[in-house]
Amino acid sequence: MTQFTVSRRKLLAALIQINKVEKSAKKFQSTLEVTVLNNFILLKISGIEMSVDAVVTGKIKFTIPLWYFTDVVKSEKDAKLIFIVLPKELKLRGLIFNIITSNIEDGDSNKSLLLPINYTYLDVLKLYLSGNYGIEEMIFNNIDGYIITSIRRLDIEVRKIEVSLRRYGVEKKDIETLMYDKLIKLPKQKTEIFI
Repeated sequence: MTQFTVSRRKLLAALIQINKVEKSAKKFQSTLEVTVLNNFILLKISGIEMSVDAVVTGKIKFTIPLWYFTDVVKSEKDAKLIFIVLPKELKLRGLIFNIITSNIEDGDSNKSLLLPINYTYLDVLKLYLSGNYGIEEMIFNNIDGYIITSIRRLDIEVRKIEVSLRRYGVEKKDIETLMYDKLIKLPKQKTEIFI
């Protein structure tokens, strides 16, 4: 069990700053990564991170929808908020929220994803194809669905190009090879990127 006590005013100010930077089209999809460390918590979304002083017992990392966490903090009236983090649960007074947790006592098992603030399908595909992150990190950072959508969109575009260029002898495999080389800049033999 990890517990952290934080000033409502300071936490809300940090969350408002993060919400200002977040792309409006992704507001309800954004996942806030919260890392509880010694004497502070680190709040992070793609492209920005902010720290807030806190009284902490234990270390842990968890994710929660940004808009939801912000609304909860806004609705609270107490000056000090006491959060308790359990496996898959965040408690605030009598409220319980579902979260994804990661124990960081033995090292950071789930890495933060390196994506820009206004990431695109291209950025997500490059991240996925880099091989620097495992499925656990993708799920923890709530981007696994976005990866599948990115791959499907790319496949649709490749099929459109194939239809247009078929009469010139260009095959789907040629287009996939070109796209893979462009996305990851690896040798041409690795072309199986589509689900």
